Amino acid sequence: MTTKSDGRPASGRVTQNKLALFREFAQEVGCTLILEKNLPRCLDTELPRSMAGLYIQLRRRGDFYVGESINILERQKEHLAKGTKIAALAVRGVPMSDTKERKRLETAAIAAALTCLLQVLRQTNRIRQPKV
Repeated sequence: MTTKSDGRPASGRVTQNKLALFREFAQEVGCTLILEKNLPRCLDTELPRSMAGLYIQLRRRGDFYVGESINILERQKEHLAKGTKIAALAVRGVPMSDTKERKRLETAAIAAALTCLLQVLRQTNRIRQPKV
């Protein structure tokens, strides 16, 4: 695993493997809309206005980001205005009034992301370990 000078893992870029992992992860947490093409231009046409719920971004650096919002479209525009480059976006709608469910889903998605990451690390370490 490549690391940055401070010891943190280097994110790299979006690869086909990361995109496949993103799709699998998004489906696992129940995302019903996955956008991978024409981002960010397609946001206004593909995302319903005032949609509340959970969102997962695959950023162009290769990072995953999990969040929740009462207005996913506007939240994505805020991310973009701050310079975030989004390669893919997955969303799962939750009623706006159900704050507890949005928070529960966000926590569950983060836990699922950590589980996926651990599986990948275990597989990577098995591959890289020298045979005795």
